[in-house]
Amino acid sequence: LIIQRTYCVTLSINVELTLLALLSVPLYIIEAKFYAGKHARVQSEAIDAHSNIFSRASERLGSIKTIKAFGQERRETLSFAKLVRRQYRVAIKGRLLEIIQTFTNSITLQMWSIFLTWFLGYQVILGNLSIGEIVALMLYMDQLEEPIHAFIGLFTEWKTNAVSMRRVEEILEHPNEEDLHPGTENLDVSKGDVEAEKLSFEYVSDTPVLTDIDMEFHPNSITAIVGTSGSGKTTIVNLLLRFFDPTKGMMLVDGQNISEVRIRGLRRKVGIVAQEAVLFDGTGMDNTLYGN
Repeated sequence: LIIQRTYCVTLSINVELTLLALLSVPLYIIEAKFYAGKHARVQSEAIDAHSNIFSRASERLGSIKTIKAFGQERRETLSFAKLVRRQYRVAIKGRLLEIIQTFTNSITLQMWSIFLTWFLGYQVILGNLSIGEIVALMLYMDQLEEPIHAFIGLFTEWKTNAVSMRRVEEILEHPNEEDLHPGTENLDVSKGDVEAEKLSFEYVSDTPVLTDIDMEFHPNSITAIVGTSGSGKTTIVNLLLRFFDPTKGMMLVDGQNISEVRIRGLRRKVGIVAQEAVLFDGTGMDNTLYGN
């Protein structure tokens, strides 16, 4: 609204000079586009640096007993400090970029103001303008400066925040388990017989973890799976819960192929006690009844 009113007043005073003064706007836009891309790249680096710090802290704090048991406190401190220094350097880079942009904006404004002042003075000498008209034009042009800078700042901020929005969109658009591993049938459990037929699985292509496994877990029985570390014991449980699907073969529950049933319905039928105890905030009863 301020810009519209100011344009109307200045155009009524002198159309040619108003249009001449507005030629500075494209210069600001070009400058803003130049810096917006750089700000976006710095913002992306800052997000990566922050994510690395948060991920490292979360992982190491969860394994603090292991770190202390092996006496690796100094090593982890130095490693974490390296990540903090990287974030600091990125922050400095962003601040320097802001300072340089402010400086170049000021130079552009001053150079254009000098040219415009000289041109207006020259018009007075020629008798095309009066001093009163010049004063009025300069006052109204000063009112345009702040809205124009605000608009350009908004454009730069939008480009910078677009980096964060893309990260959010990556998460929101990532397909859920039901989409990645669809199933159309409901699991009907009558006895609880679990069976594997020609079961094969590999986390990495051409590196099999399980190969043609045939086994059966009878209802109302206890079966122990024994093997060396990395032999696939945990993998079998992960396949039963459909955290992964078999590379070949199938797992059956009461004769139903679990790859064809809905994941949520399958997991409601399976009870599990993890190797590592996990306690959520709440009472002991809340944790005991967490699965039901």
